[in-house]
Amino acid sequence: GNIDVIASYNRDGRVPALKTTALGDSEFHLHTDHFYVEAEINFGRVRMMVDTGATTIALRESDALEAGIRLRPGDFVHPVQTANGMTPAAEAELDTIAIGSIEIENVRALVIPDDQLAISLLGGSFLSRLARFEVAEGTLIFEN
Repeated sequence: GNIDVIASYNRDGRVPALKTTALGDSEFHLHTDHFYVEAEINFGRVRMMVDTGATTIALRESDALEAGIRLRPGDFVHPVQTANGMTPAAEAELDTIAIGSIEIENVRALVIPDDQLAISLLGGSFLSRLARFEVAEGTLIFEN
């Protein structure tokens, strides 16, 4: 399988260090103890925060549009808890999501209105499909 060093940071955690994947086509970094990635979803680019506590991918509605996902107001029927409280979300299935050289197909996601979610979250519906992911000494590693 493919192994990518997705992100790393200096030991003191204050100054992000940039890494590129083996393909050299994406850049990933850590800021304030969170890992951020540039994902390709259905061929659209989306900036996401890795959230190991999220059970699924949560996309901001504008990011879903960037990925070609078209929703109607009536699609937002699933109540979810966000930092801003309960909000309705819409279910979606992503044809593909790629981060570096790792690509996963047919991934479940929830779409949440932009005013309820500051950044899209890369959660369990992607992470659980990997052979492994780990954070070791400030480095996030994905393997499929």
